[in-house]
Amino acid sequence: MYLSSVQYIEPSTVGMLGAFEPLIATILSVSLLHADFGPMDMFGGFLIIVATFMQLMPSRNPIKKNDE
Repeated sequence: MYLSSVQYIEPSTVGMLGAFEPLIATILSVSLLHADFGPMDMFGGFLIIVATFMQLMPSRNPIKKNDE
């Protein structure tokens, strides 16, 4: 399903959704299965969000191509 979804939406969007998957799984396990959720888990969720938004930021240095 992951690979076939690239036919319908952009690969960057699929990548971002894939990055949020662990966070969504954690939220569902806490809410539906009453799993423990401590400060380290919150910090990990925060890091997932930060890493995902860092992927959205444009690069400051453009990629140089060698035309030989």
